[in-house]
Amino acid sequence: MSKEDWKKTGKELGDAFEGLAKTMIRSAAEGARKAEEWAEKDDNAPQQETQERESNVFNDGSWRETGKDIGQALKNLGKTIVNSGEEAVDKAEDWADDQNK
Repeated sequence: MSKEDWKKTGKELGDAFEGLAKTMIRSAAEGARKAEEWAEKDDNAPQQETQERESNVFNDGSWRETGKDIGQALKNLGKTIVNSGEEAVDKAEDWADDQNK
């Protein structure tokens, strides 16, 4: 396992967690906007029968995509760890064989 594999894995993790942070911030902003609308709503005003469903972080697939990105990054992290472990074992076995000669 090379240093480049670890760099790639670190970048994938960083990108995935950056996406998570952005999605969380967008969710908080949307929640605050909805709370403000609720607080300012006039309960005596006539209700509109239908409202257009606007695209937002809760229904545009952002959370689904964020979950997939994190899952893939963690899967690749696991592979990188396993490959590094296997390489370490191989090197230890080679060293042990050299010591027994």
